Amino acid sequence: MMRFCAAVVVVSVVLLLGVGCRPAAVVNKPTKKQEAWEKRAQVYTDKMPSEWLKLICHRDSAVRSKAVDALINYAKDGKDTVDELIVIVKGGSPDARLSASRALAGMSSKAHRAVPALCAALQDTRWPHRDAAAEALGRVARKSPDKAVPALTAALNDKDERVRAAAVRALSTLGNGQRDVVAALSAALDDSDANVRVEAVDALGRMGPQAKAAMPALQRIAQQGDFMVKQAAEEAIKAIQGESQHSDVHFNVPGRL
Repeated sequence: MMRFCAAVVVVSVVLLLGVGCRPAAVVNKPTKKQEAWEKRAQVYTDKMPSEWLKLICHRDSAVRSKAVDALINYAKDGKDTVDELIVIVKGGSPDARLSASRALAGMSSKAHRAVPALCAALQDTRWPHRDAAAEALGRVARKSPDKAVPALTAALNDKDERVRAAAVRALSTLGNGQRDVVAALSAALDDSDANVRVEAVDALGRMGPQAKAAMPALQRIAQQGDFMVKQAAEEAIKAIQGESQHSDVHFNVPGRL
């Protein structure tokens, strides 16, 4: 009996040691995409996209901003709310239209279907946030700018300087050195608002050698303009001549997203 008990103890010890020596299970580290999704899920998945769409129209701006962020992040994961946002841009309250435009801008080219609605919103003089439509066009129309460029060019004559500045920024991303765009931006160098003039200089500089036709106007500005515009014009001229990589020169320009 004693021998039997000793044998059982020895076997138990061996088994325990064997289990203890087994390698730990390998835990796969989540990918960056999985980590990003988990992080977003913690913040946004307490509501479905349809619920966030309703909150785009909320009276509290903080709630609307959270809804914008949520819908943008859902779009990254393939949950499309573009058509619903287009409806809001067309006929929502002024603040809801603003939030919907920002959400579409954040979705970039995934929201290309919204170009016609944003063009119409840009031309709606009753809406005080037309600059948001211009900003959005600069992002959603990158793959097919032909429809957006005429509306943005026309917006350079808007009575609201914020709209004109936003239109300049949008054209700088969509124009690709087109002759009519360069001509329109060259005309904007004489805008009555200094911020718009700086935006126009900045846009032409970013176009580089494609904006060569604007050189006479830029040289004039560099010699006769006020200090803020002159500094930007000098850098833009160097970029167009290929002497340097143009970096944006931003001077207290409101409305940037």
